[in-house]
Parts: sequence; structure tokens; C-alpha cells
Amino acid sequence: MAALKRFGLQLLALRIETLAEFECFRDLGFDYFQGYFLSRPRVIKHGASLPPNKIALLRLFAIIHDPLTETREIERAIAADPILSYKLLRLINSAFFNLPRPVTALKDTILLLGRQRLATWCTLLALTQLSDKPAAVFVIALARARMCELLGEATNSIESGDGFIVGLLSALDILLDRPLPQVISPLPLSSEIKQAILGHEGVLGRYLGVVMAYELSRWREIARGGIPAALLTRARLDALDWASSVLQLTANVAPPRIA
Repeated sequence: MAALKRFGLQLLALRIETLAEFECFRDLGFDYFQGYFLSRPRVIKHGASLPPNKIALLRLFAIIHDPLTETREIERAIAADPILSYKLLRLINSAFFNLPRPVTALKDTILLLGRQRLATWCTLLALTQLSDKPAAVFVIALARARMCELLGEATNSIESGDGFIVGLLSALDILLDRPLPQVISPLPLSSEIKQAILGHEGVLGRYLGVVMAYELSRWREIARGGIPAALLTRARLDALDWASSVLQLTANVAPPRIA
């Protein structure tokens, strides 16, 4: 394994079915992982309620993804979560954005990012805040979102931002361990986005279906999607690299722990 790493190769482990297999291949030095273990929600007892932090998270999603929400209300909702506020300000002031001067106010952050990018980054930062999933699961979710976005950019058939949101929110079941309809239905998303996530309908839904099939190496489903194989491969590799970089970035903007 070390010999392969010296050539700068990144290694992908396929058909990961259990936590033990994931931990084994991770410890061996693999970089990327695919398999049912990483895309299957844990079974939760019927009637079990969501923990308070996840309820608060869904409320935040409802506010930031609602196009009718005023900017002032979004600012208040983010400010109500000190950790998220801290992470967002650290993020906007990081080298990733490379701004000419420091930003110290949430209001300025919202104006600089714009509503769609703000919703994307808040969703991303809030999800990683939960931290009860292996990093590989977050990479799967982020790579799915980014791959949908890249396919949209390459084909000009969908809004790339919509592709990202569809991909990211479609992973909420594995991130929150709840059935997807239960999580998505209360959110004030457009019918097009909801139908794409829940039923793989429309162009957005077709792209999402292809991306999810690619995650599980379902080649027949991938072929039916009608997207060139070279484009899919390039988008997948770019998405995995991007997801790993962003996950590292979100870890770096975490608040310091108090001993």
C-alpha cells in the first residue's frame, strides 16, 4: 500500500457492506469508499423522536431554504446557533474565499455569499456539526451533491445550484437516520426539487438517480441515464476530491475545544 501511495495514487474500496469492513480498509490507507454500508440509514425504532439538535437543524433548513424568508430572519436563525455562526465567519474569512478584507458580521457574510450559496454552506456546516457519522459518509453526501452540480454545469440542462441542493438533501436519510420523505416533506422546497429527491422525477431526478447508481456501481442503471461515461468518470473523481477538501475545510473552521 505504501508503495502505491508513493506514486500519488488514491485508492478506492468497493462493496463496503459493514462498519468493520469500512474501518479495516480505512486503516489500510484507502482514500475513497463505496458500498451499501455508507448509503444505508440505521434502523430506528418506530415512533422514536429526533434528538433536539436534529430538530433544530431541520428548523434551520426550513428557514434558509424558504425563498420567502427575509434576510433579517435568516440572520437571526443563524445567530441563534453560536457554533454555526462561528464556523460561517471562519469559513468566509478562510483562504477558500480569499477575500481582500476580514468579514466580522453575519449580515455581511449573507450579502457576500448570496441566498443560494448561504443555504448550501449553512446546510453543509450544520450537518457536519452533528458528527455522529464516519467522515466517509459525509464525503459520500458531499460528493453526490458536487457530482450533481458538475453534471448540471457540463450539460446546461439544469441549474447547477439546484443540482447541488438535490444531491445534498437526498443524503439526509443516511445523515439523520430517518426516512427521506419524513425529513424532506416539511421543508419549503420547490415541487421540482422535492419530486427529484423523493421520486427521481424530471431532469434533476434523472441526474440524481444516475449519480446514486454510480455510487453503487449499478452499470445498467447508469447506462440508461444517457450521460456519457467519460463525463461521469471525470465528474465523480472531481467530486470526490472536492468533497474531501471541503470536509477538511469544515473541520478546520470548527471552534476550539475548551479543556
